[in-house]
Amino acid sequence: MQTNTSLSSQLARTDASVLSQETHERGGLLVIHHAFTPFKGILGAAVDRVSDFIDLGAIDALELGLSADTSMADRIEQIQPFTYLSNSDAHGLDTIARECNRVLLADLSFAEVRRLLARQEGREIVENIGLHPVHGKYYQTRCRRCGEVAGEGRVCSCGTHRHVVTGVSDRIAALADFAEPHHPHWRPPYRHIVPLLAIPGVGPKAYRSLVDAFGSELALLREDIAKQDVQQVVGEALGERVFQTLRGHVSFAAGGAGTYGKLLV
Repeated sequence: MQTNTSLSSQLARTDASVLSQETHERGGLLVIHHAFTPFKGILGAAVDRVSDFIDLGAIDALELGLSADTSMADRIEQIQPFTYLSNSDAHGLDTIARECNRVLLADLSFAEVRRLLARQEGREIVENIGLHPVHGKYYQTRCRRCGEVAGEGRVCSCGTHRHVVTGVSDRIAALADFAEPHHPHWRPPYRHIVPLLAIPGVGPKAYRSLVDAFGSELALLREDIAKQDVQQVVGEALGERVFQTLRGHVSFAAGGAGTYGKLLV
């Protein structure tokens, strides 16, 4: 039973088997959301195997979350058969479609989405598009109070385990069946991106200029966009930085314990 229907779906007092049955009886799709996120992700802390929580046949897809990609997830054998989604919840207008999926559909309909997740009749995810995992809020094991990266045994300067949040990278390493990812032959490539507003020097004015010039953030990822095109909009120095960042020439200070990673320039 859920009592906060006017707010959100934060708490549903039921178990996974009942939820999956009720969902599918109504023609819905059951997707595991941000599977590896600490606190409330199924594999973040709750269980070590998805099958300990729910029948694997009841799952229509698995959403990776901001701190994981397909190379990380495909080190875990049990979840390899799932279709992975690289979208995540948005907490504001500027983060809608921050992560997304490029898909092949016949039309825009729920029936086509169902075929897509089941990989039926030629429907498929062509490309997963999302943040670099190290850019995510929970990639690294870190203390929420002192901000220090926690070492072996979850030890930090605070001297307590209570504030240490296990990072997605360490959690997946603990669950992994393989040292390296074992991708199914149908697994699409994963493109790592950086939101424009996360690039140092891109403020509201430069952001608006770029979006107005190219139509959207995603349009800047097109192969036919040249560096000179970007520089004409925001100048030579910033245009160089934006272009190189969006082409993957970037490094990060890793995020953790609820704080996003930062670009190093």
